Amino acid sequence: MDAPVAILPAAAAPDNNHERAGRNGVRWFHSLGASHVDLVPVIDKASANDPLLAGRVRSKRLIYLLGGFPRHLAESLRQSLVWQAALQAYADGAVIGGSSAGAMVLCEHYYDRQAVELLPGLNLLPACCILPHHNTFGGHGSAEIAQQLPASILIGLDEQTGILNDSSGTWRSYGAGQVTLYRNGLPLAQPPSATFRLDESEAHDCECRFRASSLRGFSGFSSRAARKIQCSRTIQYCTMKRIAGTVLLIGLTACATRTTASATPTTARATPTATSDMTTPSSIQTALPDLGPAPELTNSVWLNTDSPLRLAALRGKVVGLDMWTFDCINCQHVIPTLRRWYAAYKDKGLVIIGNHFPEFPNERDLGNLKQAVAQDGITYPVAQDNDGATWWSYSSQYWPTLYLIDKRGHLRYIHVGEGAYDETEANIKTLLAEAYP
Repeated sequence: MDAPVAILPAAAAPDNNHERAGRNGVRWFHSLGASHVDLVPVIDKASANDPLLAGRVRSKRLIYLLGGFPRHLAESLRQSLVWQAALQAYADGAVIGGSSAGAMVLCEHYYDRQAVELLPGLNLLPACCILPHHNTFGGHGSAEIAQQLPASILIGLDEQTGILNDSSGTWRSYGAGQVTLYRNGLPLAQPPSATFRLDESEAHDCECRFRASSLRGFSGFSSRAARKIQCSRTIQYCTMKRIAGTVLLIGLTACATRTTASATPTTARATPTATSDMTTPSSIQTALPDLGPAPELTNSVWLNTDSPLRLAALRGKVVGLDMWTFDCINCQHVIPTLRRWYAAYKDKGLVIIGNHFPEFPNERDLGNLKQAVAQDGITYPVAQDNDGATWWSYSSQYWPTLYLIDKRGHLRYIHVGEGAYDETEANIKTLLAEAYP
């Protein structure tokens, strides 16, 4: 794929993750066969108005917005020289795409879950609003959002699901899940492989070919090879054909998932809660259910501890087990809170363990893991889980997922994704206060 690619990392700048996310993006596009990938250092409003950076964007055939913080991204690009250059390239047949926040802000509206409000997007796709991860946390509050946007179509995308529009305006869904369309506030679920039209009247006058998907694992460009192939074909088709007005959207807002079938669960499991501080807050639990004995840890390679840890030897302690991988941006967002909890409660009986289950090949390297642990300032124990023994024993599906294990070694709480920090901390305190034995 010889078409030149520009990667804009502005959305990852608020937590100082733009350099790492950008490097991951370059590596990801190289893995797809792209030979000319330019990480353009647009990180704020000032850099978005740099004429030299705008010139670099103008010359590209694929302009890709990384994920992170949608509001910062939208405010940085709006009415900027870089965005004007992107639109000029788009008018000449370039592809504009985005993951997570990048996908959200390309629509007329996006829902900022941190501010809990609808905000104006860049309006490349009029009368549209993407709700990625619709079958998990992304669908929270969708009915209320639909009521606030009666003239728009909300597109709820399940995990591992995409939609593709042909030149006639007919759409087809691809992947494992379904697409939910909200028209006039009413949801209509489209089954896998269904064909449909987004707007029978075409009132939004969106003539473009539109690529959208909710491929977990694409955030931070940590994606499985099978999904790379699918996305690669889409990108190559768009860029080689040079279709005027092509948009590629990767609709992500949080953690990654595996597509491989998981092992049979070995413990009783409640449906993982997916609430977060970026969604409508839920009430903090005062009594936590007993989800059964937690599977034992069998990892042999550990960092930040003199010997391998086992739950049987941690009776009387509360254990927070974090499933993570170092190139996942959502995992990176959670780490500062895990560090804070570890510092605040380790002397009161809390043990935090980071179970590192890699997705990218480079994440399997112990030296790279050590470097990431040092760079992220992680001082709590980290277990390398390259074979996925611990991941699968907990029937994990998402990065990050946090399991709270009580003093008796029983699972008591599961949280998927970012957020819910106040709720989780309250549950930690509850478990620390429980009597033992």
